[in-house]
Amino acid sequence: MIIQDLEKLKCRSILTTVVIFIVIIAFRVYDDIEQYDYQKEHKINSIFKQTDYIYTSKINIINRTFTNRLQSVVSQKKIKDAIKNRDRETLYKISMKRFKTIKRDFPTLNLMHYHLPDHTSLLRLHKKDKYGDNLKDKRAMITKAIDTKSTQIGFESGLYDELDITYRVAIPIMENKKLLSVVELGINTQGISNKIDDFFDAGFDGEVLIGFLLQKDINSNKNIIQNSRMISEEKLLYEIVQKIDSNKHSQYIEMKDKVYFVFWGKQKLKDFNVNDVGTIIYAFDITKLENEFQKSLIISIVKPIIMMILTFFMLIWLFNYIIKQSKLNQIKISNIVDNQSAIIVVTNGKKIIQANKSFLEFFDMKSLEMFTEQYDCICNKFEKIDGYLQKEYENKNWLEYLKLNQNTIHKTIMQDVDGKQHIYQVNYKEFIQNDDTEYIVTFEDITQLEDELKKNRQKDQHIVQQSRLAQMGEMISMIAHQWRQPLAAISSTSAGINLKAQLNKLDKETAVELSNKISDYSQHLSSTINDFREFFKSNKEKRDTTFNDIVNSVLNIVETSVENKNITLIKNLNCTNRFNTYPNEIKQVVLNLIKNAEDVLIEKDIQNPKIIIESDCGVLTISDNGGGIPDDIMPKIFDPYFSTKTKKDGTGLGLYMSKTIIEEHCGGELRVSNDEVINQDGKPSCGAVFTIRLKANNG
Repeated sequence: MIIQDLEKLKCRSILTTVVIFIVIIAFRVYDDIEQYDYQKEHKINSIFKQTDYIYTSKINIINRTFTNRLQSVVSQKKIKDAIKNRDRETLYKISMKRFKTIKRDFPTLNLMHYHLPDHTSLLRLHKKDKYGDNLKDKRAMITKAIDTKSTQIGFESGLYDELDITYRVAIPIMENKKLLSVVELGINTQGISNKIDDFFDAGFDGEVLIGFLLQKDINSNKNIIQNSRMISEEKLLYEIVQKIDSNKHSQYIEMKDKVYFVFWGKQKLKDFNVNDVGTIIYAFDITKLENEFQKSLIISIVKPIIMMILTFFMLIWLFNYIIKQSKLNQIKISNIVDNQSAIIVVTNGKKIIQANKSFLEFFDMKSLEMFTEQYDCICNKFEKIDGYLQKEYENKNWLEYLKLNQNTIHKTIMQDVDGKQHIYQVNYKEFIQNDDTEYIVTFEDITQLEDELKKNRQKDQHIVQQSRLAQMGEMISMIAHQWRQPLAAISSTSAGINLKAQLNKLDKETAVELSNKISDYSQHLSSTINDFREFFKSNKEKRDTTFNDIVNSVLNIVETSVENKNITLIKNLNCTNRFNTYPNEIKQVVLNLIKNAEDVLIEKDIQNPKIIIESDCGVLTISDNGGGIPDDIMPKIFDPYFSTKTKKDGTGLGLYMSKTIIEEHCGGELRVSNDEVINQDGKPSCGAVFTIRLKANNG
């Protein structure tokens, strides 16, 4: 059945693996596409921001530089005098120095031009010999500067070539609020393109093509590039522009095995009236980004496929190996189970599914089928004996009873083919097999063990009896010791009565007084008997008690005897915890520990001997200053029949029975150790410490 399940699991695992890898591939491809789209969008946004920043910063630099430089020019008196005198030579010499200085910073600076208030050209530094022409109807920017007497900035076409777009700054030259001239500086778009291209050469991993489109061409859907304004690969850029859709301001163009991202309209060319006169067009080579995506996409597909193939073969090999090992293990397990002395059966609660060799031998059956032909369940062979598991037990099916009482040791009795009864300990394990609940039940023959347990119980009873007899002997000695003083007092009082009676001196008052004393002594003797009788009363019912009650009860009996031997008894009882236990049995333990300490102190003739009894937080300790227990004896101190008092006829049962009582009868703990004890002279000495722990009542 396990092999079949493994074969099914193998098929399911392989199918699941294929599905998982297909899902993984799909997710990886989807993730790569998402990642690529994100990276591409991020790259495009970065390009937009970079181009905006570069274009804006370059235009602002040109504005500030041209304005500042022209302001320094127009503020010179020599310049103004030369203009007023129409002294072109002087104006040329002075201005040319400024022009060359500016041109060092802006190599593509292509004009510096002075205009008179009547719109006549006074001086072109870039064309010195061309002057005197009236530009009123041709240069709207200069006309506005003259009319408004204010600075004008913006893109404007050349005088003779409308494709020759130049970025110009025109500043009026004033004297006493009178317009003397308008001077302008101009830089062609090639210079702006160079500045932008320099930045991308250093910061962009790929080719960047830059050109300009006139606004009128854009409005008429004509994609015309100013060839003179191309900074690199102008033919290629022209070919790219021919392929773009003029209705889309950004798009991807494939050209010569490369992919370009083309856009325009982001950086508008504004004239002095802030009207659009054109725009910059960019073509960014993103082939590398596309290639990386394709590689990543291929890897995302190929790697999982390779992993899937490897996993596929590994799964096949692994399952084949597991199935092979399972078959071998089944054979081994079957051999192991068949060689077990215990009876082992597998049942679903209604019938036996499997059984081992011991089962067949016990019932003298050649096969399981022979048994199931006669019996539905092994429980049919359970003997109906009180206290043992039966087919129906406490109104429940035997398996249901096992499940409801899992922490109980279960036993049943079955007869073998010879009619001999065997006692079995029953254990079971529940497991799910193919959605069905099955149980592995073992029947371990404990007939011999039960016989041994009976013998051990009889032996323990004998040991207990010996221990009690030994303690009773000691008790009789203590009773005699405690009775000695009251009996002597009774004898003395009786002699006094007799003497006074013979001397005729026994008056009524004396007789009453002496008889009362005899009565008191007699009651003391009776009380002593009652204490001893209560101590040895057989009480097998648990009841609540405290360490204080137990210790005080023991000391009522033993204290006088101990102190008469010059042994100091020190009590430090601080535990108020209540225990539900067998008080008389614990009293026997406490008495035994005190008597053991007394024997050690007397035998070793300890100076200033003392016994210390302390209780705190559920712990009772009884210690002495008798020198402690030797290390070689400590491990055997609780062994039965081990005694250090062989010369005094010790039985070796006291500590063994004490440990049995505390740990097995009362559910506590009895331990021993050596520790320092401070004597009355302040000097430390070693002593044995016996510790009793009990579990306090909850609440």
